[in-house]
Amino acid sequence: MFAEHAPAFEDRLPGTQTSFTTVFNMYYKRLCLYAYQFVKDESFAEDLVQECFVKIWTKRDRIDFTAPLTAFLYTVVRNAAYDYIRNKKITTE
Repeated sequence: MFAEHAPAFEDRLPGTQTSFTTVFNMYYKRLCLYAYQFVKDESFAEDLVQECFVKIWTKRDRIDFTAPLTAFLYTVVRNAAYDYIRNKKITTE
């Protein structure tokens, strides 16, 4: 549903804080729900998504923004959640 209407990042982001804020507001809640499925902690899921957006913003000049926006964001959040789970598992063993 959302993928059909999701433009490439290049249409939304490059360097403008206003467009980045628009993307954040548009996807934040959905991404938090998605992250929660992995980490099972609402507060941490919110932190994880915020950290993902910070990384995207700070590395925006090195990221290829030709991928569809929705797929890119969900992939970043999923990978961050997997990293958290992997690190949590290592520290508990």
